[in-house]
Amino acid sequence: MARRLFFAGLALAAGIWATNVEAQVSSTPAQPSGAPAQTDTLAGPDFGPSPGAGSNPSPSLQYSFAGLENWLAQPTMTGDWGGLRTKLQDNGINWQTWLTAEPVRNFNGYKGVTTAWADTLAWGADVDLGKFYDIDPDGTFRIWMTKRDGRNPGTDKIGSLFQTQETFGQGRDFRLNEISFAQAFMGNFVNVKGGFYPMGKDFGSLPAFCNYISNAYCGHPLVMPYDSGWDDDPSGRYGGRIRIGEPDFLFVQTGIYQVNPTYPKEGNGWKLNFQGNTGVLFPLEVTYFPSHDPRYTGEYKVGGYVDTSRAPDEFIPSKSDKGREGFYFEMQQKVWSEPANPNRGLSVSGFYAQGDENTSQMINTYHFGLSYKGTFPGRDLDSVNFGWVAANINPRLAAFERLNGKPVQSATENQYELNYDIVLGPWLHVRPGLEYDTDPSGYATRTNALVLAVSAKVIF
Repeated sequence: MARRLFFAGLALAAGIWATNVEAQVSSTPAQPSGAPAQTDTLAGPDFGPSPGAGSNPSPSLQYSFAGLENWLAQPTMTGDWGGLRTKLQDNGINWQTWLTAEPVRNFNGYKGVTTAWADTLAWGADVDLGKFYDIDPDGTFRIWMTKRDGRNPGTDKIGSLFQTQETFGQGRDFRLNEISFAQAFMGNFVNVKGGFYPMGKDFGSLPAFCNYISNAYCGHPLVMPYDSGWDDDPSGRYGGRIRIGEPDFLFVQTGIYQVNPTYPKEGNGWKLNFQGNTGVLFPLEVTYFPSHDPRYTGEYKVGGYVDTSRAPDEFIPSKSDKGREGFYFEMQQKVWSEPANPNRGLSVSGFYAQGDENTSQMINTYHFGLSYKGTFPGRDLDSVNFGWVAANINPRLAAFERLNGKPVQSATENQYELNYDIVLGPWLHVRPGLEYDTDPSGYATRTNALVLAVSAKVIF
């Protein structure tokens, strides 16, 4: 469904754009000789000279390129809806719809090769309750829904701990993603939020991690969901958090969230009861922004969590251990900027995450990445991204496998990704890339895998 919507939306938008261009051309009055040409008031990005520049291109061709630039320069693909979108925003309603689509092809795999597709369609609204009839000057209400489809060769063919697409997982379902309320106090020095939503929206992630296509990076270290009841998009949980500090400098936050492993399962997209609860999870996190100067911008996080649920011991599966815990460190930092444009330059990112030594299948995972923004003249927003991530299986599980004559997961799984993010406009990103996976799931006997992947995001 989402795949058809993706192509239908592009076709519809292209048809609307073409109709508008034709109308512009047919209704444009002739310009007297020497008069300045009429231009659209919405200035698009600089795409360089049009084909045939200097050879008197036809007016229709000029308007075609101007219309394309203006369309791509819009904040969203479908524009302002005749002014309705602006009216909604003036009244505090920020309605959003976006689609992420990720086709991939693995060229190796111990279970064979395949071409697969995964996508997420999300829609919802953030409501500023101060603007919305002045209900609450410092309150925000959010409601979001998602629909996921597709397959993941990482599991199906490669046998990896990592998913080849970050947009795959937690059931191919239409589901309630979030319904929450946040209240700011003391000029947002204190912020309290509660409701039904993925706790990963508030804890344990950095924007740089989603410079990549693979779920090994985006959006959180995978130890967390492997180790505990930590949940990420799109599956929600009941819970809440309190944040104290300057939100753009230094703050600490903690919370309490329901643990229910049945929510992400297929068919449970609208499950809202408490059947299947196993405990609660308490996260604690400190976030620090050393600078907002575009030459040195960065963000650092240190956090940990305790999950009260019981879980089987990795060495003695018949034994049930009470409580699971883990910790993590995350960072992203601009390390070099071009003198002529400080928004262009080189950034680094990384994380280290450790799981529970008794109950976590994945004992740790770590990542290092490089991103260069501003790749070529006129491509200030494009970026090239290289990432490496590794994961280790719990030695207790490896010892159990060895003792029982099973294949042993004793190797370190590594994944490398190289991609190029093409920013065609604020609402359209296309990111082709290559992934290379070694020793999938820690089995040295499994075939290393090369994967061709593309991620496209459209904001409607």
